[in-house]
Amino acid sequence: MVKFVPGLDLADGYYRDVVAPLLGEKYPNLPHAAALMGAGSDVLGYDTEMSTDHSWGPRFQLFVSEDAGKTFMAELSTYFAENLPYEYRGFPTHFIVPDPGQKSSFEMSRKESGSVNHKIEITTLASFSRRHLGVDATQPLAEDHWLATPQSLLLTMTSGRVFHDEVGLGRMRGELAWYPRDVWLFYLGCVWLRLRRLELTIGRMGQSADDLGVAVALGNIVTELMRLAFAMENTYTPYSKWVGRAFQSLQCAALLGPQIEAMVHAPGWAERDMALSAALETCAAMHNALSVTKKVPEKVALYKDRGFHTIRAIKFSRALIAEIKSPRLGQLFKQGVYGPIDLITDSRDTKLSVTKGGRVLRMFEG
Repeated sequence: MVKFVPGLDLADGYYRDVVAPLLGEKYPNLPHAAALMGAGSDVLGYDTEMSTDHSWGPRFQLFVSEDAGKTFMAELSTYFAENLPYEYRGFPTHFIVPDPGQKSSFEMSRKESGSVNHKIEITTLASFSRRHLGVDATQPLAEDHWLATPQSLLLTMTSGRVFHDEVGLGRMRGELAWYPRDVWLFYLGCVWLRLRRLELTIGRMGQSADDLGVAVALGNIVTELMRLAFAMENTYTPYSKWVGRAFQSLQCAALLGPQIEAMVHAPGWAERDMALSAALETCAAMHNALSVTKKVPEKVALYKDRGFHTIRAIKFSRALIAEIKSPRLGQLFKQGVYGPIDLITDSRDTKLSVTKGGRVLRMFEG
């Protein structure tokens, strides 16, 4: 049995121990960058031994300058195929695609002779960003593209690890690290608006003994609370499979996490209302700590005489939208476009269409 190595460490070592010396031998003056980015649990640092069965192994991206040319990149790929070892730290460097219909899914495969079908992706910054975002991210992103791009795709460009950089990879990642201020405020304002529709449902459904409705509403409220938490810490929300794990790394998780847990596991609607109130007050305090709007009251209050509480989430939404300077974003809000693509649909396929020239981008165009 080969001892498991986290994918980021494996890729880092593979570049430094194997690929960098090969480059130095034949292409000593080649400006390049090396990193493990893109999709995958290994990029986020969440991989385990189970992850090694597909789309995992000694791999990374090698970025060359825009003027390198396809012919040179093909030459470089062939050089690696003919000179790479058959394994690194016990893991095969040769890969196969077991299902031609799923070309993005690949597996390591043992080989003892012939060339290696490696997973060193030789590309340029512009090409890589166009494939993952649908736009050349070496240039500043337009407002509509920020709005049309799901956060999980922005994570493919900003997570992972850079091993070497001579072509501006770090600069591009820095530009993509978080939303421009107005887009950020727009996003926050729209999440608070969504909470406005949800914050009173738990108590009302609980009083009506609608347990199934409560379960559905709880999932929606937890989603919005966690979106707020990520956004207020300037952190992209990952693909749904990893949201819970990523949330634990947030600074606010130590306080907000137990409040959300108490809300989910509360024995009755009154206890659930108490836990939700605590979570809302935590988010309200976090909002005020950002100092992006005038201070908004942080305490919940009874809603009329119904026995459950409200923080009046709309106050936060209005305060945030009022601070937006972009005429386009203000107009979108007035037109009923309440948020970037992540707040408009949870359809992963629809959101991914932005990278394929899909019409989703047109929703946000001026």
